[in-house]
Order: sequence, then C-alpha cells, then structure tokens
Amino acid sequence: MRSGQVCSNHRLRRAAAKAAADQGTDIVDLTVGEICADLAPTIRDGAMGAIRRGINRYTDPIGMMELREALASKVSGHTGPGLARR
Repeated sequence: MRSGQVCSNHRLRRAAAKAAADQGTDIVDLTVGEICADLAPTIRDGAMGAIRRGINRYTDPIGMMELREALASKVSGHTGPGLARR
C-alpha cells in the first residue's frame, strides 16, 4: 500500500469517526499520528537495523541512556555545559 493510499484511508476513517461523534456516538479516535508520507531511507534503514539487533521493545521511561547522552552533548554544544549526570 502506497503512502497516498494510506493517507486517503486515514482521512476517510477520521471523517467517519467525526460523523459518528457529531451524531452523539462516543468515539475514541486512535488514528492520530499516522504518517502520510514515505519514510526517509535513513529512518527506514535505521529502524530495520535496530529490529535486526533486537532493539524492538519499549525503553526505560526515562529513555535510552545512549540517546540521552548524545542529545545532551549536542544541546550542550549549542547552549553551554549543563547539569552533570548522576
């Protein structure tokens, strides 16, 4: 299924949910966040590589330490030193 078709189906489902809600039906809309474009090859390849390495579960609620450290380093480079890691 191409991204345009997915996006079109998404719009149809949202319109149907809105129509039902307008008629008084309680609706829980779970369609939010659906991507209506093809993923960039770097994102797609990175996700597939992570799955192959077994990185396919929810992370700790505070996030992955490696990613947090990389983000902190990048932000610190723009804003100056921040808080020390505990």
